[in-house]
Amino acid sequence: MKLPDGYEAIINPKIGTFERWGILISPSQVVIDNNYCGDHYVWGLKVIPFKNGVIPKGARIVQFKIQLSQKATIWQRIKWLFSNGKIEFEEVDEL
Repeated sequence: MKLPDGYEAIINPKIGTFERWGILISPSQVVIDNNYCGDHYVWGLKVIPFKNGVIPKGARIVQFKIQLSQKATIWQRIKWLFSNGKIEFEEVDEL
């Protein structure tokens, strides 16, 4: 994924992740800036298991939100202000 300039993603575990799957996400919050992108970059997290089990593919253990970065320039902030914080997604075959 390529985030727009001036944006970042915040990744947090879902509230029931530990109760349902017995795992902790470490660190519990991750910030990914827009420079971390490309076909070979993967958003990954360290997971600490506390019980045996299998997490099925597609299980929702984390969530993320895209927000304006603290490092955003004044022009990126103004653009964000007039866009009402909306981001359009474009699917591509490669970055």
